[in-house]
Amino acid sequence: MDSAEFSLEIGRNWMKRAREQDPVGYLQSAWRLYCEAPDEILMSALLSELMPGLSEEALDLRASSEKARAIPPEDLLRTGMLALQVALEGLRGEDWDYVLERAQAMALDAMTRRTERP
Repeated sequence: MDSAEFSLEIGRNWMKRAREQDPVGYLQSAWRLYCEAPDEILMSALLSELMPGLSEEALDLRASSEKARAIPPEDLLRTGMLALQVALEGLRGEDWDYVLERAQAMALDAMTRRTERP
């Protein structure tokens, strides 16, 4: 297991505990904590929580676009994940609802742009 996988696993475990303690506000809590002390484990945890929504967007994109079907799904997801990470890093300190909306929009835009290049 490399360091990225290890960080992701720690992040998932942290989020699981946070979700159990506060099922409604755990993402906002994680975001506030990340804003106070940026950490790769918290970044991994937030990305892990956003991944299911990103996967749905990628599936929708592939279903509606012949160009998107020509791109390997893992390539679309990687592109979207990078956009999510850039958004989380760039919007640190902003309100979580705004960050979530912008991050999702940026990820969809990145995946869509990926379909436009070979």
